[in-house]
Amino acid sequence: MSRIQPTLYRIFVGRKALVGYIDRGGSILIEPRFFRGLHFSEGVAVAAVGTRRHGYIDATGAFVIPPTFHWAESFSEGRADVRMKEKAGHISSDGSYLYPLRYASVRVFREGLASVSHDNTLWGFIDRTGNEVIPLRFEHVWPFSEGCAPVKSKGRCGYIDQSSDFVIPPEFDGGVAAGVFVGGLARVQQNGRWGFIDKSGRFVIRPQFEMAYDFSEGLAVVRIAGKRGFINIGGDLVISARFEYALPFSEGLACAKIHESDPLGFINPMGEFVIEPKFMMARDFRNGLSLVETQDTLGYIDQQGNYVWQGPWTEPDPLDLT
Repeated sequence: MSRIQPTLYRIFVGRKALVGYIDRGGSILIEPRFFRGLHFSEGVAVAAVGTRRHGYIDATGAFVIPPTFHWAESFSEGRADVRMKEKAGHISSDGSYLYPLRYASVRVFREGLASVSHDNTLWGFIDRTGNEVIPLRFEHVWPFSEGCAPVKSKGRCGYIDQSSDFVIPPEFDGGVAAGVFVGGLARVQQNGRWGFIDKSGRFVIRPQFEMAYDFSEGLAVVRIAGKRGFINIGGDLVISARFEYALPFSEGLACAKIHESDPLGFINPMGEFVIEPKFMMARDFRNGLSLVETQDTLGYIDQQGNYVWQGPWTEPDPLDLT
């Protein structure tokens, strides 16, 4: 079932942070009335009318999949993960179960596969029909990207292909998550330091950083001597490590601040602040807008830093801000 993808943005209103939706110009199209609401994906958005009544709405706010689930996540590749009591599984775009709910945990589909676990200790992957095509034998797994998935085996991280064969042996630190491949590079940790490998498992940016994020828009956040900066795909530090806090670039802008006590602003790829630091919290730009928070307000700004919608401060559930 194909649905038109609307460009709508979540707003949070009132003491209970009820969720509604605005358009790009800040007009409210769906009145705030949901206890939980996620971004639109594949034409629908998760919405809850109670703590254990989740369903999916369309751009008018009408439920197209009734709120019958105890928990629900966004659609990806025509599938969405849902939960009823202690069991989780996936539904199709019409709301029907892909298979009887039987797992303790499931994750989003990527490149035709989704990770699943019966007990949250051993993980594998199912295909779009619900068949277990990669045995549940790994201590942890992460989504497929560019044909490979990071997995943890015997306490070490490596990469498998869709036939479950190791294409990069598990020889990297397993205490933290290895990164997915982005543009042919993945971040991994070796002996406590982060670097980037290619699809052969060879380090193309040697492990030297205290922390590293996945590449985004050609740049990756890294931490050097307690400060964050940005490297390019050649490993060159193109924005100096002077930020106490910085997030990956999204739509040409990155949220950052220089000192711990500073407010947040946005920098351009030259490292210059182009949106004045004045926010307590700020999220990535998505379709031209960013959700920002001040001491008294919660609202959306455009890429020039102008508000398109602003309301009194309220506190959304952090899980709903991802």
